[in-house]
Amino acid sequence: MLALTLALVSHHRCSGAHDAKKLSEVLESFIKKYVQCYGCGNPETVIKIKKENINMKCKACGFVSTVDPLLKLNTFIIKNPPEKKLSKAEKKVKDAQKERLKGLEDDSVSEKKEKKEKSRKEKKEKEKKSKKKDAEDSKEEVEESETSMSVSNANDAMEESEEEEEEEDVVWMTDTSDAAMKKRAEEQLSGATAKLVTQGNVEAEEKARKKKEKEEKRLAALEKQASNMSVDEDSGDDPVARMGAAVKLGDTEAIRKAFEEVPGSVPAKMAALYACMFGETVADDSSVVKAFQKGEAVLHEFASDPASQLAQLMALESLLAGAPAAGKARKEVPLLLKFLYEEDIIDEAIIIGWHHKANAAAVLGVDDASAEDIRNVAEPVVQWLEEASTDEEDSDSDDDE
Repeated sequence: MLALTLALVSHHRCSGAHDAKKLSEVLESFIKKYVQCYGCGNPETVIKIKKENINMKCKACGFVSTVDPLLKLNTFIIKNPPEKKLSKAEKKVKDAQKERLKGLEDDSVSEKKEKKEKSRKEKKEKEKKSKKKDAEDSKEEVEESETSMSVSNANDAMEESEEEEEEEDVVWMTDTSDAAMKKRAEEQLSGATAKLVTQGNVEAEEKARKKKEKEEKRLAALEKQASNMSVDEDSGDDPVARMGAAVKLGDTEAIRKAFEEVPGSVPAKMAALYACMFGETVADDSSVVKAFQKGEAVLHEFASDPASQLAQLMALESLLAGAPAAGKARKEVPLLLKFLYEEDIIDEAIIIGWHHKANAAAVLGVDDASAEDIRNVAEPVVQWLEEASTDEEDSDSDDDE
């Protein structure tokens, strides 16, 4: 990130821009677009480049910000990506490889030690045989030249010698045969390899397990919903009720069919759809952002033209007007608008136009106080969109010149 900042400063110096105020404004704009988290504003972000897109993941709140792909500096960042650090899993694999190499070296040392011990044993056995042979020769000479007393003494000496030989026969050491050494080497190598593979796949196995559990829960929820309700049988002739049942089942075709049958204007139909999709979440004072992410496909389906996009903003305003002023739903207005813009559900021009028209949702019964409160909360995002739009216009103007 420091390299990108220096590159930006260098660019303005080379182009002859020495105005400190202008340089400060450019640097501040760069920090907002490429450093600060779009969710919480924290600068502790990590840039990740995926294909032609630049994403910033916040270490503080976990929010993933997507940089506008139309910005000029994106080309430089994509061609000069930040240095990639090793992940925890890669570090584990690397450490496991070191441990395996260390184990192989230990095995080599142990093998040399065993060979040395075997050589020492063979030498001792040769000395033992030589000693035994000398004792036997001595016994024969004593029998021929000495009396029975001497023979008895010689026998005692022989017995002592045999006891010493028996003690020397007991050698406490590891089996050094070729078969035993080969078996130990295979076991140690197999153990080191198994440890390496296990450590390297811990993270992948954990992700697979969580994904499987999530899929099982989702299927169980769908089965429960399917067993408890039916769009056609339990909802009767009420299109709003049928639309709510279709939303719970995730049946997009049934949602569109019920949407068309809801009486009233497009904003009224959209308000009914938003109530079915997010009404319970707002009533429980839960995170509406997660509900929006879950229903992204449906929101895309009903945002095919500017009129539908504006109707969605009016429906959102109507939904939030019924929520407490200090509730979680109203506090998440900036994140909701940012989500709708970044996922290409609603254009920035429509969001800006809706914000400047204070009575846009008056036809849906939204009072002036609620409308003003919602727009005050949305002010930072709208201001950010206006600045981005101005920067793009200035950039286009510079290109034309």
